[in-house]
Amino acid sequence: MSTNFRAKVKALPKFNIDKLKGDAEIQRAMLVLSYIGQSYQWSENTPATVMPANLALPWYQVGKLVGRPPILSYQSYASDNWRRFDKSGPIECGNIGLAQCFLGGQDEEWFILIHIDIEKKAGKSLKAIEDAQAAVASNDADQLEASLTKLRNALASMYQVLGRMPERCDPYITSTGFVHISSVGAITHHCQMVWSMREWMSTKE
Repeated sequence: MSTNFRAKVKALPKFNIDKLKGDAEIQRAMLVLSYIGQSYQWSENTPATVMPANLALPWYQVGKLVGRPPILSYQSYASDNWRRFDKSGPIECGNIGLAQCFLGGQDEEWFILIHIDIEKKAGKSLKAIEDAQAAVASNDADQLEASLTKLRNALASMYQVLGRMPERCDPYITSTGFVHISSVGAITHHCQMVWSMREWMSTKE
């Protein structure tokens, strides 16, 4: 990170949140402000303990609008941070790209995109769980079996996507590069958890 990043942030003009129109712009503002705030905190050798008002105030105000505190949450870091190349194509790795990053490079981008792909595939598991619960309530064994089969298939597809993490994301770069900047703690532990899961999964293959 640049050693004069904080000075540049302090020199930014006042951000008027009244100009934001619609949920998409509000969520985008939260994403950008969160990345700026996180970078401000970690851009120099000593972490910042105070944010300048021209960053802190709009960050807090936009956070109130989206119902989240002024931190880099997973929602901004990943869920709201991607786009499709082919809008008629699937939401999966190969057809999605990152909207915002810290340092750039395929390791950082791939790490986040894998999570987006997993979340997309997880959608089918949620419906399968609901259907399984309904089947239990109605004592429908056939429907229960069908729902659990769908759940198994959804989990298998999520497992397969997670297994692709090492294709373009080196654990050394992850732990020593962009994670340092994004590490409010939760994301760091999440990265460690992912690689621990990969090690465990490799023993089951």
